[in-house]
Amino acid sequence: MFSYGRIKDFGHYWKSLADDLLQKGGTIRSIAKTLAVDSKTVMLYAKKKQAQPKQKVDEERDLRRNRLLQNMIFSNYTSFRKANGKDYSWLYRHDREWLQTNLPSMPNKVQSRSRVNWNQRDVEMADELNQVILRLRSEKGKPQRITLSKIGRLTGKLAIFERHLDKLPLCQGLLKINLETEEKHQMRKIDWALSKISQQGKRPMKWRVLRETGIRILKTENVEKYVVAKLDECFHVFQDKISA
Repeated sequence: MFSYGRIKDFGHYWKSLADDLLQKGGTIRSIAKTLAVDSKTVMLYAKKKQAQPKQKVDEERDLRRNRLLQNMIFSNYTSFRKANGKDYSWLYRHDREWLQTNLPSMPNKVQSRSRVNWNQRDVEMADELNQVILRLRSEKGKPQRITLSKIGRLTGKLAIFERHLDKLPLCQGLLKINLETEEKHQMRKIDWALSKISQQGKRPMKWRVLRETGIRILKTENVEKYVVAKLDECFHVFQDKISA
């Protein structure tokens, strides 16, 4: 007598998913990848399912049908499915036509979709967005990088910005101007550090700027040129002050 290899019992959920994937006709390799097992396990399981006598399948079908009909006391589709999950899943895979004929009717989903006035929303959100950006730029202490996620959290509108920014041209323009790359952020921190050093009456030096900003590596050649130019400008101002 032909003997199949042993298959680890993965439980009801694994078997349900395996049955569904096999019924849909995917490759053994792709099914194995989805189930997180090797191809041999899938092949053994598929052979085992094929080897089941038709009479046994019919008996199980009738048992599940009867049990489902006896439990059909719920008034709505969701409650019914929740209470009869295993039988429902099995019949959905193996006897879907009967299930759809005898199942409690699904409630009609009435969705009221009100039209969104995107022009008005754009104006309102742009005003709020501008206030947040001004607040971020005027905060005391070391400048924090202005990013979409930070602005989204502060306004509570991150999801809208991510999904519908193309419908918000005013907001899109403000973000384009104000969102900071690492390069722009370093430049803003350099300006802040030089202003602080100047207020303290200290000589503007590159090492002082880097220490104040916490910058270890200047990100680009543009930032290198920027800090040199700003140091030169501030040094002349410093010289004028001490000479006066």
